[in-house]
Amino acid sequence: MPSVAALAGFLFVAASRMSYPFALEWMESGTYLHVLQVLQGKPLYAAPSYEFIAMMYPPLYYYVAAPLASVIHNIMLSMRLVSVGSSLVAFAMLYGVGRARQLPRSLSFLAVGFAVAAYKATGFWFDIGRVDMLFLALLLLAYLLVTIGPGREVFIGIAAGAALFLAFTAKQQAVVAYPFLVACLLLERRLKKALAFGVSAAILMGLFFVASNVTTEGWFQFYLLTLPMSAPSPLSGFTVTWQILLAPSFWPLVALAIFGAILALAVQHRRQNMPRLISLSLLVLPLLIMSYLTLAKQWGYVNGFLPAAFGLALAGAEAVFYALETPVSPRWARAVVLTITLALVWLQFGVSRYDPRDQIPSADDVAAGYRALDKISQAPAPIFAPTAAYLLDMVGQPMHFQASAFSDILLAARSNPAVEDVLTRYQADISEPYLRGRAATAVLPEPNWYAQVFSQENGYACESLTGDNAPLAPLTGARYVLGELCIRR
Repeated sequence: MPSVAALAGFLFVAASRMSYPFALEWMESGTYLHVLQVLQGKPLYAAPSYEFIAMMYPPLYYYVAAPLASVIHNIMLSMRLVSVGSSLVAFAMLYGVGRARQLPRSLSFLAVGFAVAAYKATGFWFDIGRVDMLFLALLLLAYLLVTIGPGREVFIGIAAGAALFLAFTAKQQAVVAYPFLVACLLLERRLKKALAFGVSAAILMGLFFVASNVTTEGWFQFYLLTLPMSAPSPLSGFTVTWQILLAPSFWPLVALAIFGAILALAVQHRRQNMPRLISLSLLVLPLLIMSYLTLAKQWGYVNGFLPAAFGLALAGAEAVFYALETPVSPRWARAVVLTITLALVWLQFGVSRYDPRDQIPSADDVAAGYRALDKISQAPAPIFAPTAAYLLDMVGQPMHFQASAFSDILLAARSNPAVEDVLTRYQADISEPYLRGRAATAVLPEPNWYAQVFSQENGYACESLTGDNAPLAPLTGARYVLGELCIRR
């Protein structure tokens, strides 16, 4: 029942805000620019400029959303349709992995409930226009193809390799799963499938990376490897991850997984359980590593914990399986085991409870957004909107880079000489247009990171965009609003 409620909550929120015309989360603006870049036939990975700077993700999501946007003529809606559809596929794949690992239907569905409930405590991310859910859907498809039983081993192995390759083209962290999935197949002595999967995935990912890097003259590698790896998080990041995410939102699942593993190894049948536990670890561990790597990169945020949520959900469901299926005696000990298991299951759903209504845009939110958009449309051009550049396309103005993408380069340049060299060569192309008065209007966020540039001393008069409702405030993710409209006098 809690799993049904969690999934129903996601579907309700997703349906309620699918058509919201503005960004639900601050990175949706950047994704919007990438889809628009594809629709206009412009390159995604090139030298950074005032017009466009790529985010640190591969291109698949943008190329999936762009054709849909060209049909429905709504980029924001097309992005969310891809994300919601991918979310449903990801839930189905997680259910399928559970069934392939011989979990009962109820426990496979419990894993889905865990995945939704555990993560919704940090905000609904399953329906937001960014790459995460398409990446997870394809990754879990590879997991399912790897874990399903014997039969047509070579063909299914190749299909699993292709699925992992597609996940890699959506988010590069998918490569982390490669050695673990090969090891999982080798552990089960499915050598033909391991070879077919390993070779197909390696060839496809290698050819894609090399071809993309050659055709972009090295910029593909710059955005996808050089930038994310420029400032790795120290080991203390594990402590921060526990304090910010695991402890407040996932501790029942962590405790349940540990309890299940101890139970499986403490009984007479531990020799039978050990291979299953090892194979489960080979599936869950890469998901945890992916999340940590995402959180460790520049501007990493809580959406990066989505893979870990799915991994912990699978581990939690299997822990319940051990509690139900492992013989425990005497009878009082069996009762204790079941009581602890059920308590942790219910605690996970209890810890995840929250009112989803504040995640749904109200009519006042929409009206405030359109009022701000009307002011922007009447302002003199060219317009500079660093954190909401997608609004310029909505009012028919030329686009420019998203501030977060430029910030990635600025931060990485502090620790990586190669990035510093790129910044030195291209910073003038990026910054001069707005530093030297090219912008007649600036749409600035609150907090205002550009106050010194668009100030009264520099000839700008600023008026507040905020009223009774803060316009265009993201409902999840980094919290900011559009604060001021500054016009050059």
